[in-house]
Amino acid sequence: MGRAYFVFASLLLSSGLLTQIAHPIPKKSDKWHITPGGTTGVITSEMTEKDLVAAFGQKNVTWGEFYLGEEQTTPGTILFAADPHRRLEVLWTDVEHRSHPKEAQIYGDGRSRWETTGGISLGTSLKR
Repeated sequence: MGRAYFVFASLLLSSGLLTQIAHPIPKKSDKWHITPGGTTGVITSEMTEKDLVAAFGQKNVTWGEFYLGEEQTTPGTILFAADPHRRLEVLWTDVEHRSHPKEAQIYGDGRSRWETTGGISLGTSLKR
């Protein structure tokens, strides 16, 4: 496939390893930051698709297929569908009401604007 995949599987479901990193949590105004557990930023555990539209504009929020792997997809919300550096896919717990994110995923061949605690994103080196 040639694409590097980085799934924020623990984004909204658990505190996970990333919360153990001793780095300050960015201000809520940093819209490109995703906090494991969904406690701060634009992407939270209580948000809806309407919240994404309010934050990023209607033209940047679309409904489409969310790639699960092995040729499987499911419907979800896509932010910045045509921009590989800002694209983010949101899979909802409540698909009918498009609320309560279950998972958020970024992918691509290079760096993404989206990052989590400690600046972890696509292309982040394991060497520090």
